[in-house]
Order: sequence, then C-alpha cells, then structure tokens
Amino acid sequence: MSLIYEKPNQTVTVEDAELAYPLAAPPRVELQKLIAIREESADSISEVDDAFTVEAFSRALLGPAVSVIAVEQAANGKCLVFVDADPRLRVNDPLVVDGCDVTDYNTTHRVRAIEKVAGGYLLGTNRTYTSRGTGGTAQLAIVNEEEELYRVLAPLSSANNFAAYNGGVLFENQDPRRHDGSSHERKIYLRFSSPGVYLVTLGFRSNETFSF
Repeated sequence: MSLIYEKPNQTVTVEDAELAYPLAAPPRVELQKLIAIREESADSISEVDDAFTVEAFSRALLGPAVSVIAVEQAANGKCLVFVDADPRLRVNDPLVVDGCDVTDYNTTHRVRAIEKVAGGYLLGTNRTYTSRGTGGTAQLAIVNEEEELYRVLAPLSSANNFAAYNGGVLFENQDPRRHDGSSHERKIYLRFSSPGVYLVTLGFRSNETFSF
C-alpha cells in the first residue's frame, strides 16, 4: 500500500543563489509535489511580480570545507591530500584545494581514492606531486555538466512568486554514506535563482512508513 507524506510551508532563506539548500526528505521515495512561494518577508507574501526558478538535486553540490594538514606524495607520484575531517566525497568527485602553500595544488583535483586514517582522511588525487604542501582547505564542488548526475527535476519557472511541480519522479538521496557507517542522508537540495525567503511544500509517495 502506497502512503502519501507531505511537509508544507518550510521556510528557506536564500542568501546565495549559487548554493543548493537542504530540506528534510526520506532517502528513497517518489517525489510527487514541490511548491515554492517567494515571500516579501518571513511573514508577508509578496505581491510583486518577481519571477524565479527552483531546481532540485539528490546530493549536496558543495561539501564542507575541511582543513588540509599536508599534501604528500602517493606511490604513483600523484598527490595524497591529508585532511582533518570527513570531506563527504566519492571516488571521482571534484575536489577544490585553496590556500595551500604550494600554489600548484590550489586547483580542482579529481579524487581517486579515499581512506579514513588516524587524525583525518587521505585523499588520493589525479594531480602530479611536486613538493610537500601544507595549509589551506579542501572542498567538494560539483559544477556545470556534473550537476546533471544529481538533478531530480528540470528547473521550475515561477509565475509571479509561485512555482509548482505535481507529478511523480523517483528520488533517492545520493550523498555518500558517512564513514562511521551511518545511513544515507535524509535530504533533498533546492537551488533558487535569486536570493529571498521562500515557503516550500514537499510531497512524497512511499511503500514504507517514515517520518521527516
């Protein structure tokens, strides 16, 4: 028996139109409804014709910025980036390093291996090692055509301050499982074309009982 779940009027405050903002969602369901209403303020719906688009994704497009402890040489002559916390990556993900004292490493790397070790994580990348580096940050940053791998819906365009999807599309969270063995994230990610305050309603169909 299929069950319908709806979570209405969740407030999303968008400060940066480049970011995708997380909302609670079951990890594996059918997304049936997405309604977004742009507000003039947190408690007053705008009457201004201010069109926007909203996109939905199945994983975070920007990961946490973790500290780079060191960049060492791997056995294959490539970079081995040692970071202090879980960077929430998968193999083949893009990794942006910034602020390292070896400036050649301050670019986009492609992750080839991930290993949890004492004090952090070792990330093998495709970049050629030149000398030992320290400092800076490393961060997942999915952009351009790779976003399509995680797109749930085509961009929805608003009429005035209102955008809506009613249908049925399979949704499964694609965030990597945490290295502590915990389950998939219970999130869906929305990106709006312009800053503002939005009220979002999500509706799902599932054969399983859940709360979110």
